[in-house]
Amino acid sequence: MAGQAAKKQSSEKQEIEKLRKKAEAGDAVAQNQMGDLHWDGLQGVEKNQETAFEWFSKAAEQGNADAEYSMGFALLSGQGAGRDLEQGRTMLHRAAEKGHAKSMRQLAQVHFSGMGVPQSTAKAVELWSQAASAGDVDSIAILGKLYSVGIPGTIEQDHAKAFELLKKAAASGDSNSMHLLGQAYEHGKGCSANEKEAMQWYARADAKGYVSADSHHMLGINFYKQKKMGEAAKCFMAAARARHPVAAGNIARFFYWGRGVEQDYNMAFHWANEAVKLGE
Repeated sequence: MAGQAAKKQSSEKQEIEKLRKKAEAGDAVAQNQMGDLHWDGLQGVEKNQETAFEWFSKAAEQGNADAEYSMGFALLSGQGAGRDLEQGRTMLHRAAEKGHAKSMRQLAQVHFSGMGVPQSTAKAVELWSQAASAGDVDSIAILGKLYSVGIPGTIEQDHAKAFELLKKAAASGDSNSMHLLGQAYEHGKGCSANEKEAMQWYARADAKGYVSADSHHMLGINFYKQKKMGEAAKCFMAAARARHPVAAGNIARFFYWGRGVEQDYNMAFHWANEAVKLGE
């Protein structure tokens, strides 16, 4: 095993050396890849964001959109270079004009937050929509969330449209959208209420590492219906600790009656009080 690991490491070093030579010879794609490696410290390459920025600059000079995006991000955040909002926006615009979806999304955030420009929700939504049309999953997910709540003067609340966008983002692996899709099915927003579908989407979100009070509470209800009181109690407790009001009331009742947990009137009183504070 040790021999195989050493062989793999040696092979990676050789590949990186080849990549470095291509970059030094002026290959823009290789220059951008060297920037990525130094930015995150990947494949044994030293993490050095200043060096990464230098490589991004070389690639961006040749019009590489990925490098223009990375330069823009670095300049906006002040990582790897001095913070320069105007130049950062310029680099993102260059990449966006080439159809670079992540740059469109980042520019949307700039306008939404008012980073060195007048705050404009309308402009942000326009850019998120462009990025979504270009296939950016994060932008599709953002629009789904926005349509689910609405933005006065910019986006009218539209649960049906939100549902379709969230479904598309969830199908592409976005865990937050999976969770929100579970909520939509649970409460019948933009679709017919369907507890089974809600459970499935909550479970998928959890499997992807998304932890939420809503999903724990829903799982607790599911275990309760199956008369698995111990599992139900664990789920209600997790949701209650995450400040879910109904779950707090449920775990209070579990402690009062000794369902799935050892009977404890003090804990029952504590969680009943918490439920009231949370609006149950």
